[in-house]
Amino acid sequence: MKKCPFCNEDIEDSAEFCLYCMRSLTPKVQILPPKKKPNYILIVTAVAAVLLILALVLMLFTSLGRSGQGNGGSSDDTLSDTASSDAEPPHTHAFHIENTEAKYQKAEASCTSPALYYYSCACGEVGLEVFTFGETRAHDFVTVAGYPATCTEDGNKTETCKLCGEQKNVTISALGHRVVVEGADRPADELEPTCKDAVICSYCNEVVKPVSSEHSWGEWYVSLNPQYPGDSTEERVCAICKEKETKTIHYSDTYGDLSYTVSGGEVTITDCNESATSVTIPSSIDGHPVTSIGDGAFNYCYSLTRLSIPDSVKGIGNEAFWDCISLTQISIPEGVTSIGRAAFSGCGGLESITVEEGNRFYHSNGNCLIETNSRTLISGCKNSVIPTDGSVTSIGDSAFYFCTELTSINIPDFVRSIGRSAFSGCRSLGSITVDEGNRVYHSNGNCLIETNSKTLIFGCKNSVIPTDGSVTSIGDSAFYACTGLAYISIPDSVTSIGEEAFFSCMSLESISIPNSVRSIGSFAFTGCHTFESVIIPNSVISIGDNAFWRCTNLESIIIPDSVRIIGNCALDSCTSLESVIIPDSVTSIGWRTFYNCTSLTSISIPDTVTSIGEEAFYGCESLTTVYYCGTAEEWNSISIDSGNTALTSATREYH
Repeated sequence: MKKCPFCNEDIEDSAEFCLYCMRSLTPKVQILPPKKKPNYILIVTAVAAVLLILALVLMLFTSLGRSGQGNGGSSDDTLSDTASSDAEPPHTHAFHIENTEAKYQKAEASCTSPALYYYSCACGEVGLEVFTFGETRAHDFVTVAGYPATCTEDGNKTETCKLCGEQKNVTISALGHRVVVEGADRPADELEPTCKDAVICSYCNEVVKPVSSEHSWGEWYVSLNPQYPGDSTEERVCAICKEKETKTIHYSDTYGDLSYTVSGGEVTITDCNESATSVTIPSSIDGHPVTSIGDGAFNYCYSLTRLSIPDSVKGIGNEAFWDCISLTQISIPEGVTSIGRAAFSGCGGLESITVEEGNRFYHSNGNCLIETNSRTLISGCKNSVIPTDGSVTSIGDSAFYFCTELTSINIPDFVRSIGRSAFSGCRSLGSITVDEGNRVYHSNGNCLIETNSKTLIFGCKNSVIPTDGSVTSIGDSAFYACTGLAYISIPDSVTSIGEEAFFSCMSLESISIPNSVRSIGSFAFTGCHTFESVIIPNSVISIGDNAFWRCTNLESIIIPDSVRIIGNCALDSCTSLESVIIPDSVTSIGWRTFYNCTSLTSISIPDTVTSIGEEAFYGCESLTTVYYCGTAEEWNSISIDSGNTALTSATREYH
C-alpha cells in the first residue's frame, strides 16, 4: 500500500489513478500541459522596433518642415504649418487678478472686516486665496439699557450692534438747566434775572439765578419841591417791577468862602475856598443853624491860619481839616459830640488844641485832643505832652500824622495801645521814650518797641535798632516819611520788614538787609530816591508789591535764588535801573513789575517763568536784549499779557 500524493489516502502500490481524489498518479502532457515561460527577448525586440519606426516618422516630418521653410514650401506644407501653429501649448493658471465682480465675492463687508474676494486667473477661473476690498461697515447700534441725563447729572446707556453684537457704554452729558423762551429751549446761563423774575429751569424747577437786586430805573423826576431854602425830593420808577426810589436833594449854596447844604432845616459846611486865610463859620445861615462840618470840608486849605467854630456845631467829619498845614490853633466848642477819623491829621503847624469846658465828650490836656470816655488821644500837635494821669490809655490812628514839627514824645506807662500811623511823617522827631512802668511798650535807641511781639512800631531820624534780640520785626509804617533818616542798620535778629516800613525816607542813602530777613512788605522802600544799589539776601522769599517803587536813583539790584515772589510794581519807575537778573526760583513776573524803567537795557529771564503780567515792561524804551535761559519753543509757551511790546521787540539770546 502507498499513500496518494494528492489526498494522502491509502492506495494500491500498482495503482496509477486515485479513486479518492480522482487524479492520475502518472501525469500526461496532454492532460495537464505545463505553463510556458514568457519570451522576454521577443517582447523587447518588438518594443524596440516600434520605437525605431516612431523615430523614423519624426525625422521625416522634421525634414519636410525644414525643406518647406527653405523653398517656400508647397500648399500642402503651408496647411501643415498652419495646423501646427493653431495648436496652443497646455494653459497654466495664475491667480493674481483682484476682480470685485459678484461671482468672485467670498463674504460681504462686516463691522470688523471689509468685503472678501477670491483672486482669479486671466481665464476667469476662481482661485483659493482671498483679498479685502473697500471699507468696513458702520456699526448699527441700538440701545438696550440705560437711564436718561438730567439737568445736573449725567445719564448712561448700553448699546449693542445689530450686525456684530458688539456692546458699548455711552455717557450722556448732563443737559444743564434750560428755560423755554417763546417755545425754544435756551441755556439758563444765558439769561439774566430781573428785579421781578428769577431764572427758573423749565424742566426741574430749580432757581438758577435768584431775583436780581438791580432795577431798571427810569429818569429821576421831582416829586416835592418846597420853597427856598430846603430839601427837595426826587423819585424814579423801575420799568420792570414798578418799585419807586426816592432821594432827598439838599439845597446848596455859598456863604463867603464857604459852601454848604441845607437838609432838614440844618446847615452842613461842605467846602472852603482853598486860598482862604481866615474863616469864621457862622452859627446860622438864612435862619438855619450850622450844625456840622462835613467830611474833608477844609482839606488842603494850605493858607488857612485861623478858624472859628461856632457853638452850634455838633459834628466834625472825617479828615475835615486834613493837611491844613498853616493852621496854628483849634478850639472845639462845648456842643461838639462827634469828631471823625483823622479830622486834624497833617496840620503840621498846629501849636494849640483846646476844648471848651462843659463838653461831655471831649477834653484837652497838654495840647492833646482826648475822647473822654474811651481815653483815646485822637489828635496832637507839635507842643503836645501826653498826660500821665491815666486819662490817656490809647493813642488813636494818625493821631500825630505828619506833625512835622514834633521833636520828641514820651509814652506814659498807662498807654496800652497805639494806632496805625500814629507818628507817621513826624520828620523832626528825634527822641522817643517810654515810661519804665509801661507793660506793653518800651523804648531803646529812640525806637518805640512793642515788647511781647518784638516789633519796632515807630522810629525817628535818630533811631538805632537794638541788636540785643528785642526786635525781630520792623512794623508797618515804622519809619514812614522819616525824611531826616540818612542811615539805618538792621540787625540779624530781624526776620520781616513790614508794609511802608521805610516809605518815602528820601534821605536814606543805603540800607543793609541781613540774611535773617524772609519777607519785604509792600511799599517797604517806596520813594527812597537816594538808593543806588540794593542787595537782597538769600534768605528773602518774597518781595511785596511796590516794594521799591520810585527809587529813581536805584541802578542795580541783586535778587537771589531764594526769592519766589516778586510783587506787582515792585520796581515800578526805577528810572536808573540798567539790568536785572531774575532767579530761576521765580515763576511769574507780575503786573507793572518793571513799569517805566526807562534805563533798563537788558534782563535775564529763566525758563521757570510761565507768565508775564500786563504792562510788566511798559515804557522800558531802552530795553535791547533779553537773555532767556531756555529754548525758543519754551519762550513761545510763556503767557505774556498786553503792554509788553518793549520786551517782545527786544533781541532775544537763548541759553
